[in-house]
Amino acid sequence: VAEQEGHVAVEWETILERPGQDEGEAVALVDDGGCLAGGSTKADHRDPRDALLVRFDALGSVAWSRVFETPGEQILTAVRQTPNQGFVGVGLEAESDLGASRPYVLRVTAEGEFAWGGAQWTEKLLAEGELGVFEDVDVGEDGNLVLLGYRGSYAQGGFQVYLVQVDPDGNVLRAKQFPYEEGPSTGRGFSATED
Repeated sequence: VAEQEGHVAVEWETILERPGQDEGEAVALVDDGGCLAGGSTKADHRDPRDALLVRFDALGSVAWSRVFETPGEQILTAVRQTPNQGFVGVGLEAESDLGASRPYVLRVTAEGEFAWGGAQWTEKLLAEGELGVFEDVDVGEDGNLVLLGYRGSYAQGGFQVYLVQVDPDGNVLRAKQFPYEEGPSTGRGFSATED
């Protein structure tokens, strides 16, 4: 979409012609004028949802489309480009029907190939019985990621805002949970500052 002489003009529109049911949850602009869309897909209404990333070029053509199939359901709720021209998506993963969810991170190359992330990566962030979701991600100029979401359990009295800083290779640099005195809280969106 572009504004020309006070009017909004559609520069391009693309409909994905893929089998099954696709749901877009997030979009991010890319340095070359294209964009990256993230969300989920499933073959039919009885199947679990799998994480979906679609890269569009500046003219709206699909450069690549990737489905990341794993047991259970995965949904990407935020996507960003990284300094090395790769991409990152965050969201949630659940065993079925989006019941008890865990934070989900997916880091891919410029061509959309898996680099790191998934259930094995996020399991190391949670204590036994904890649940959670990553709602947003920001990328520093150094390639470090800052992940925002919430984690906790009903047995612990609810959920608390959770920030995790990760280097470009997926190593956790630091993680902090923010207790809220008056009950559960969740983090939905943010923007990192230079310091």
